[in-house]
Formats: sequence, structure tokens, C-alpha cells
Amino acid sequence: MQALAESHRPGQRTVPCADAPSDLWSDWLLHRRHGGDPAYGEAVRRAVERYADRVLDGARLRPDMVLADVGAGEGLIAFRAIDRLGPSLRVILTDVSQPMLRHAEDTASRLSVRSQCRFLRCGAERLEGIEDASVDVVATRSVLAYVADKQAALAEFRRVL
Repeated sequence: MQALAESHRPGQRTVPCADAPSDLWSDWLLHRRHGGDPAYGEAVRRAVERYADRVLDGARLRPDMVLADVGAGEGLIAFRAIDRLGPSLRVILTDVSQPMLRHAEDTASRLSVRSQCRFLRCGAERLEGIEDASVDVVATRSVLAYVADKQAALAEFRRVL
């Protein structure tokens, strides 16, 4: 299996920060996006999974790769990628929201894939904690729509690839 950057230790919590229970982004994504309607929530989930699958189809992942899921949110892309590739895939999930990272980390533990994951709180414009040329694929679903400095984000993607 390909290792992440030398500083990564599987299973290590890599994101120190305040234990805020929620923020605007996590509240919307986890609780408000579906408006409290379970049927609509299921429809949203299916639609978003189709987008994630399109991203992963384009990524052309292979065993032993490292995937950076930038703006990971719930971790949909990362966890679907692990589901496709199995235990040889390593993923780095980044997000600006600590509550979303905590949610994704809890999901990784529940799915028994925590050892394949690394969680970093950072924006797309500055992927702190990811070494130069240390990932094989950068994936993002919708985060660039929310990034003010898209050139900086794309430069960071290039740097870590």
C-alpha cells in the first residue's frame, strides 16, 4: 500500500481545533438541506451520489493511490472511492468546517475505514498538511463554487499532485 506523506500515521487524529458542535455549513448540510422531509432527503442523497460517481469515474482511480477529497463535507467522494477500491486506497479529506470533519471521521470509524483516512481542516486555497506531490488524484464535487480565489485553489491542487 502506498503511504501518505511521511508525517501521516494511519488512525492519527490530524485536526486540532475547537469542539464547536455545528456551524452554518454543517447545520445546512446535515440537517437543513432536506428541509426535514425524509423522502426529499433520500432524493437529494441519490442525486448527490450520482454526481459523486461521475467525479470518481473521471478520476480513474487504481489500487494503491492517494486521493485528496477537497471540501469533503460528509466524505461522500472519499467513502465511495474506498468502497470502489478497497483497503489499498488512502484518502485525505479536507474541509473548512471542523464539525463536518468530525462527522466524516465518525462515519469513517463506523464504516471501519478510519485507518485509510486523514482529516485536515483547511481551505482549498491553502491545503496545509498535504506535502508537495504526495497525492495521485484531487477530487472535489462543488467546493470551487464557494472559493473566492480559484486560481490559488487550482495552484494548490497542482502542488499536491
